[in-house]
Amino acid sequence: MLDEKREYEEYTLPPAPDSPRRLKHCTLGEGGFSGVRRAMTVTARGALFAGGKRVPDAADVERARRALRRWCGFLPEEGEGWLPRYYEQLLLDAGTEQGKSVRGLEEDRKRLLRRDKAGGFPLDAEWSASWGEMLDGSEGGNNRKAVFYDGILADALDAGPLQRRFLVCSGADPFEEVFAGGARIDRRCGGRYFAGDADRILKLAAAFLLGRTNRFQETAQINKRDVTNWTTTNSLAKKTESYALFRYGAENEPLIEDLRRAVFGNACKLRVHPGWLGRYGFAAAGEEELPALREAYRARFGGFAYYADQGGGLPLVRKE
Repeated sequence: MLDEKREYEEYTLPPAPDSPRRLKHCTLGEGGFSGVRRAMTVTARGALFAGGKRVPDAADVERARRALRRWCGFLPEEGEGWLPRYYEQLLLDAGTEQGKSVRGLEEDRKRLLRRDKAGGFPLDAEWSASWGEMLDGSEGGNNRKAVFYDGILADALDAGPLQRRFLVCSGADPFEEVFAGGARIDRRCGGRYFAGDADRILKLAAAFLLGRTNRFQETAQINKRDVTNWTTTNSLAKKTESYALFRYGAENEPLIEDLRRAVFGNACKLRVHPGWLGRYGFAAAGEEELPALREAYRARFGGFAYYADQGGGLPLVRKE
């Protein structure tokens, strides 16, 4: 989500067994094809703004629409689509890890691809035209979870070209005042957090910063499943609610909160403790901004560091 150019490659390069997993089995399969909308939007942006183009024309839009259809597997004359190939590999990897038989894998495949109503995406076991018809269909349908090409292209045009960003901070250890706790765990007990927890906290903070429309905004709406696809976890067990365990500062205040006010499904209204963000100078910045920020942060905080995005399923890497 920070490095969208790398993310685009994860959605379009051949899905080799050892390639980074941006769309995970726990979200794409078990989670009712969660993450597909973001994947399609990033793919469309790569097609719309190819070659550094800033203002796409009608021909670019139609080319992007065709790229989406090909990606979904609905242009068989141009080869097998990326999504069905990736999904087959994902099922195979997940089944192998769980020690399942070939018959068990096939049963999983049929079960997951038949989730027409429960999953919200009308796919069938042969990846037939039913999903293609829904994608090409009218926006006035009753399926509020359905994905439409027009909506994807509109989102892609609004988001603009793909960006490579970094999570910038003051240079200090951002977790020196963060501890794991809860109603029954006092700060004096020395609550612990682990590497996976730190990665999820940093990525939730990055998603929060990217989701804000201005720096004075105290909340931001994010998609929890998109963050799960980005983190190192392979399970939905680590939900946003689990961050109620993490506290900040001597006052034992929540580090991250999910303010669910009339927001449902995969979306949540996130609040990250402003003291933590300000104390460590967190910001999401583009490549061209790093030199100026390095000087500004050293003058203000006495140090500068940034975290680079390595891709889905891999932790952010800290650089000084």
